[in-house]
Amino acid sequence: MPKQSKHPVIRRSWPKIIDYRDTAQKCLMLDARPHGKREYFKTVGEAKARADQDYSLGTDHRWHDLLAANHVNRSGQNRPAHN
Repeated sequence: MPKQSKHPVIRRSWPKIIDYRDTAQKCLMLDARPHGKREYFKTVGEAKARADQDYSLGTDHRWHDLLAANHVNRSGQNRPAHN
């Protein structure tokens, strides 16, 4: 089960946006791991725009991972059994 954030989560889908404005950092964090990095913004609009702009390929990353896994499964089925 994923860890619950102590801070409000603005966007739960990848990449996540977490609100740290009530802390000393006073910012929003865009968390694009594992396909990207963490980035920090002052406004929700900036964070959402960045998430939509540069990380719109996130779906493609997941699709690529699915295709790669499917390829491994298929190639394993086509291999002859080792004696």
